[in-house]
Amino acid sequence: MSSHFPTKKVILAKQLSFKRGKVLEPKPEDSSPRWTKFRKRVVQEQKMITLLNNVIEEAMNKLTKVRKS
Repeated sequence: MSSHFPTKKVILAKQLSFKRGKVLEPKPEDSSPRWTKFRKRVVQEQKMITLLNNVIEEAMNKLTKVRKS
């Protein structure tokens, strides 16, 4: 029987740290609507990334608690 996982080996959970990234906004010479739309899209994408990171972090915390018990 072949297995991808090592047998009789305890794998310890490693504490992960998440760093908050910077949001870089373009600073246009002229304030045209095109740039405003782009800025809104960047902010929306950043909010979505933050939500996904929060979900990943919560899942990791739950898995760590389950593994400890």
